[in-house]
Amino acid sequence: MADVAVAESPSTTEHGLKKEINWWDGVVITACMPGFILPSIGFSVSLLGGWGAVALWIGVVTFGFLMANFYSELASMFPHRTGGIATYVDEAVHKISRIPAVVSAYGYWFGYSAVLSINGILVGSYIQAAWLTSAHVYLGSGKSQVDIFAPLVGTVMLIILWYVAVSGIRPTVGVTYALGILTVVPLLIVGIAPWVTGHMHLENLNNSVMPGNGAAYFSFAALGLFLAMWYLAGWSAYAVESAAAFTPEYKNPSIDVPKALRRAGLIQIVLFAIIPLSLVGTVGQAKIVQAPYVAFVPVLQTLFGGFGTTLVIIMLLSALVLSALISTADGGRALYQLARDGLTIKWLSHLNTRQVPDNGMTWDLGIQTVIMWLPYAFGLLGATFLVNNAPIVILAVSNLGYILCHVLAIASYLYLRYRRPDLPRPFKLSSAWIPVAWFLLAFNILIIFLGAANPSLGYGIGPFLLGVVVLLISVVLYFVRRNIEEPRSQTPTTPTPVAAGRV
Repeated sequence: MADVAVAESPSTTEHGLKKEINWWDGVVITACMPGFILPSIGFSVSLLGGWGAVALWIGVVTFGFLMANFYSELASMFPHRTGGIATYVDEAVHKISRIPAVVSAYGYWFGYSAVLSINGILVGSYIQAAWLTSAHVYLGSGKSQVDIFAPLVGTVMLIILWYVAVSGIRPTVGVTYALGILTVVPLLIVGIAPWVTGHMHLENLNNSVMPGNGAAYFSFAALGLFLAMWYLAGWSAYAVESAAAFTPEYKNPSIDVPKALRRAGLIQIVLFAIIPLSLVGTVGQAKIVQAPYVAFVPVLQTLFGGFGTTLVIIMLLSALVLSALISTADGGRALYQLARDGLTIKWLSHLNTRQVPDNGMTWDLGIQTVIMWLPYAFGLLGATFLVNNAPIVILAVSNLGYILCHVLAIASYLYLRYRRPDLPRPFKLSSAWIPVAWFLLAFNILIIFLGAANPSLGYGIGPFLLGVVVLLISVVLYFVRRNIEEPRSQTPTTPTPVAAGRV
């Protein structure tokens, strides 16, 4: 399918995407980030202990904020680029090779897309555990019997969110405002209320060793586990960059995007600092470790009694739905930009009549619905481990591409600073930031090696190998576009032109 032809106008970009949002809308888009912490915060406490988990989340979100500054400069340089930080890689290295751009964009897309299958399963599971405990839908028999209630609910959720996302950017941002309030307010209550009510006890955070491996704090073994957990936490706390995925849709991208990224980063540092601190300080490490994936339940029960259970379920469902909504909108734009640049199949470059990349979002819906159901299909063959641990396994698979995308984006920033200093930069960092970029580049490469297949995190090399397969599939689709689709059309696709001149 061809792109919808749309005339350039003050309210429409050269892509046909509507310019409807301002910097504050971009900040609201990142309201999904506190929701990303929910699946893994309890897990981090069980591995690192109280103070270890607090240090982890403050460190990871601070690094995410530092990287957002570099992405702010890139966004101001290429305000026409939609789909997030992955698309800047092609701007830097397309004359050398287009494979890095393909790998980066698909890694970015799959990192966000996996939120759909993970959250679909979690939403169904929480609804069943909280309110519909007797609701079961069984397939199979004996040891191979599988309850498919959770993926059924998840499938309905994904279809509804797909409809909202393809309806246009304004409905998506509007829903984000509502869900953002439902997500952030309860998290702020958890972060602030214990200090007011007197339930906060700093001694609850104390422990002398890392619970995950028994290593003493500040030992090399403890540092290795800390950095391995950092790899998983990056999936949650690096996501402030999501505000850049909608760059062409800002009314004034060169000003709005840097402002959105930097302000959102500062807000997230505050949230990611007070939430784990208050969480562990209120009930202690031992109680959280008992049920790490619903770590907020004992906190709210301590603060508010039985009412806390209902409140936390509303909070969890709101956060999970919000992050899935942002993910399908963000991932669809990444695929759209990839297809426009000739890096994957043409079908993904289509815009619907509301000027949003509907085919990219439909691809998301189809792929993630299949992935969500696969563990249950294997469960019918007796693989109950996959059913019980599906969200963590999917996260581990998707995170390889997402962290690698950050590595390539920072490398692209450095390359453009050195090789194309003449390119216009409406927002430009001082040269003092260059060593910071080099450090972050090396650090993120390190955590990939330490965390992608670390047995202390509960999984082996399998998720890493599956992540590699996903990235290799992206290369295959690139060659399909280049060697099959383009020769048929006899109109080779060139990258989207840059107003200031291509690199």
